[in-house]
Amino acid sequence: MMSCTLFDDIGVCLLEPAEQLTEADFAEATSTVDAYLASHDHLNGLVVHAEFFPWWADFAALAAHLKFVRDHHRQIKRVAICSDSEMADLLPKIANHFVAAEVRAYDGSQVSEAMHWVQGE
Repeated sequence: MMSCTLFDDIGVCLLEPAEQLTEADFAEATSTVDAYLASHDHLNGLVVHAEFFPWWADFAALAAHLKFVRDHHRQIKRVAICSDSEMADLLPKIANHFVAAEVRAYDGSQVSEAMHWVQGE
């Protein structure tokens, strides 16, 4: 399960996974982001706040995640990953080679700082 909160006024989406990621989680994220993009050129940022990385429940969830990234990385300016997991530090180093969005890691307690950064502040 992953909560998906859109802050329409600042153009930021907050994703907070709590369990293994499912295909339905990415369907909800896609629906939320696409609804915003229907009336805006881009999303300022996406903040992923995860205590740990829950991975994917199955191959369909992984495929849905990759499809979400493929379909949206050019319309999202910045992605912040807030986590104390060691994986959080590795992801930006990999992702920045493959996606148009700028990706940065933050400690799990730095959600506020990450929210400001993805807004361009």
